[in-house]
Amino acid sequence: MQPAEAGKKQKKKLSYKFQRELDELPAKIEAAETLVESLEEECGAADFYQRDHDEVSQKLAALGEAQQQLEALYDRWGELEEMQE
Repeated sequence: MQPAEAGKKQKKKLSYKFQRELDELPAKIEAAETLVESLEEECGAADFYQRDHDEVSQKLAALGEAQQQLEALYDRWGELEEMQE
């Protein structure tokens, strides 16, 4: 490997703000995953659709929102990892 190539393989250092955000993401992702799992379990209950329509709608909306938030966190994690390469 040429010395010039070795320099290209090193990870770039993130700014303090971005590094801090990257460091906090695993905990945020874990919390979001826990929320999604909890909502999925609740929505998967045998009597879930027997409940009040408004309650069902709210839970399904909350589940959709939680899934989108989790996806956004994973996307951001990928963006920050790419910035380091």
